[in-house]
Amino acid sequence: MSQMAAGGRQEEKTRNYIAGNVLSVFQVMFRRYPRSRWQVPVYMACNIAAPFMETLIPALAIKAITAGDARYFLASLIAALCAYWGMQAVSGMVDLSLNHERTYTGLDCFFTSLVRKVHKTDYVNVEPQAMQKKI
Repeated sequence: MSQMAAGGRQEEKTRNYIAGNVLSVFQVMFRRYPRSRWQVPVYMACNIAAPFMETLIPALAIKAITAGDARYFLASLIAALCAYWGMQAVSGMVDLSLNHERTYTGLDCFFTSLVRKVHKTDYVNVEPQAMQKKI
């Protein structure tokens, strides 16, 4: 029973550790690239709304067909498709920009600081004693 509790705590620590890492990456990215503060919510909103739009289009088509109104059918279908394609275009453009910002944030901030730390630390800290004995 205590092992299960310890395992649960370990899993919780891992989840909190991952969430903390994600938040710290976003904080650094928001500082370096202020426009990403609005890009992230726009990207998330477009990607959350897309599946709803995908189900809305057939529903509108069925409603218009059963009503027998061809003009309403065409107008609603064109409007829904344009909205869907517009969301997909915005999502794609924001995704390209965010990929650039995430990549350079990771490379420039985190990887550079890791390399600096490795170069400044003693060899004993880089290669633990137990591993040195095994080698």
